[in-house]
Amino acid sequence: MISVSETLMYRLLPPEEWHRLKLIFHAQKWFLPPEFLATASVAENEKGEIVAVQMLQMVLHSEPRWAHPDYRGKVNFVALDKVLEELPKERKNELILPGYVLIADTPEVARLAERAGFKKVEGTVYKREW
Repeated sequence: MISVSETLMYRLLPPEEWHRLKLIFHAQKWFLPPEFLATASVAENEKGEIVAVQMLQMVLHSEPRWAHPDYRGKVNFVALDKVLEELPKERKNELILPGYVLIADTPEVARLAERAGFKKVEGTVYKREW
């Protein structure tokens, strides 16, 4: 049972303690990004156990897309995207995260994404500017 009066300590988890997140991420069936691509803030109980984590991580995303005005309507963006799809097959290292996202800010980009095999996910994207 958790004591209501228990004090939690909040801090950034330094890279040399990154291994402490492995069991949490494994239990949740989540991908644990390498410490050089992410930062984690943790809440620890009085015993020093991690009881909560918030991650700020680098995520691969597909943008921008651009074509010279003379070639607009002539470039096959699905073929262009297929080149990127080969990347995980060529490089087997921690820099390749499991997939990537694309933010479709126009209906045209959404159609291109669907044609290229992207799956629409439920939810809303939020951003915070620094």
